[in-house]
Amino acid sequence: MQLKVAPINHFTMEKLNNKNTVIQVEINEIPKMTFRIFSILIFTIILPFVVLHSDMLSLIIDDLSAIFRESHFLYLFRLMWVALVFILVVILGIVLHEAIHALFFSFFLPSKFRGVEFGFNKDHGMPFVHIKEPISVLGFRIGAIMPLIILGILPAALGLYSGYLSLTAFGVLFTISASGDLLLITRTRSLPSTQKIKDLPDKIGFELV
Repeated sequence: MQLKVAPINHFTMEKLNNKNTVIQVEINEIPKMTFRIFSILIFTIILPFVVLHSDMLSLIIDDLSAIFRESHFLYLFRLMWVALVFILVVILGIVLHEAIHALFFSFFLPSKFRGVEFGFNKDHGMPFVHIKEPISVLGFRIGAIMPLIILGILPAALGLYSGYLSLTAFGVLFTISASGDLLLITRTRSLPSTQKIKDLPDKIGFELV
């Protein structure tokens, strides 16, 4: 998502209500948010999965150990296959993440889907969605959080319930990947839901309009 900019720790409510106020997220805040999210996931998803599905995990470990004892080549092939599938799933997940942003943002824009555009940040090697038109804070919050819900929380919860390790891992990964989105949502917490904001084309952040 192409929305960056500077913290609002020292903004007062009156300042936030002024037009042309730019709200930003510092890049070094994202790892901190990532760590906080991962810490929560350890106690809500990862450890419960280990406790609830320890038998299944033991079977997976035994299976891998048997393959390793039988053939180092087959073991290496299995690891390479898993790595390849993982990379493909991550790429697909990133594309879906941005597509979900675009879809839900478009519901709150005058020109709908034409009001968003896709781009690629060469510095970070990541795709992003840029909102070309002013959007309400409510619309921004919904569009920003939906990838977390659809690709993160739901798969993680379903995987925990069903004991499906791959689904749980996918949900954990894409919950963590929503760190930047969550930071941006927190930046809107003091704004009324009807407030219009404008995505900045050359920064990660938004401006009040």
